[in-house]
Amino acid sequence: MLKRITLIIISLLFIRISFFPPPIQDRYWIYARIFFGAFLLILILNKKYLRFLISYRDWPLWLFLICLFSGTVSATDKSVALRTYLYLAMNFLPLFYIGKYLYGSDKNINMVSTVICICAGLVAFIGLTELYFGKNILYENFIFNPYYERYVKFNRRPIGTQFHPVVLGSYLLGCLPFSFGLFGKKPLCLKSLGILTSLLCAIVIILTPCRGVLLGFVALLLFYLWKRKKKRFFIVFLFCLILLITICSSPKNSNLYRFESGKTRWESADSIL
Repeated sequence: MLKRITLIIISLLFIRISFFPPPIQDRYWIYARIFFGAFLLILILNKKYLRFLISYRDWPLWLFLICLFSGTVSATDKSVALRTYLYLAMNFLPLFYIGKYLYGSDKNINMVSTVICICAGLVAFIGLTELYFGKNILYENFIFNPYYERYVKFNRRPIGTQFHPVVLGSYLLGCLPFSFGLFGKKPLCLKSLGILTSLLCAIVIILTPCRGVLLGFVALLLFYLWKRKKKRFFIVFLFCLILLITICSSPKNSNLYRFESGKTRWESADSIL
């Protein structure tokens, strides 16, 4: 029974993250808090998992929150800084313990990875269709997006369901490790899902194109190849990376030029956005 409830809740959680842009999430934030609280309550009431959830080994979490709070002391506008901190903490705490429970067993890991990969694959596919057709129904008819005209109509960069190219790239980058985790899984359908999702996410990340996201993507791939001891692929990837930077240094296309190596400091700041 708990497994079915967990599957439903996790599916709803990642559907919310994947397909509801920030304005919608901000409008209904109270329901998200209730959602997180109800899930945690279900886990806490189950004595089997209570000891596992609450542990002194979680001290890095509390240290992180304390350090994060220290930033509000030197903030220019302390009220805004405090509200931002409370918003982050109230989201981070329940998600941490929910994630801790989910990664307590291999069955849960496979279930979570599958849900995330399906959501990420659909979001990436929406981004590709947006580039192809030059429009996004979500922002044309339902939600106001101040970046829509700039990134969809003129300087084309995928937004998908994530409101901004940088957010889309960051979202897909965060989903990639779960796709990689399915490479060695059985049955074959899980492995195929991981490979397909990885390709879709990688393509859209490059098409975003955001320098910060690309750097994260490069670091993630290099770490994965090093961890799996894939020396040949490691060298080939480095060669392809150098070739990409060299090619992108020549054209006048502003999107490709973002991956060029010789940009000035103020130009690089703009390329992150």
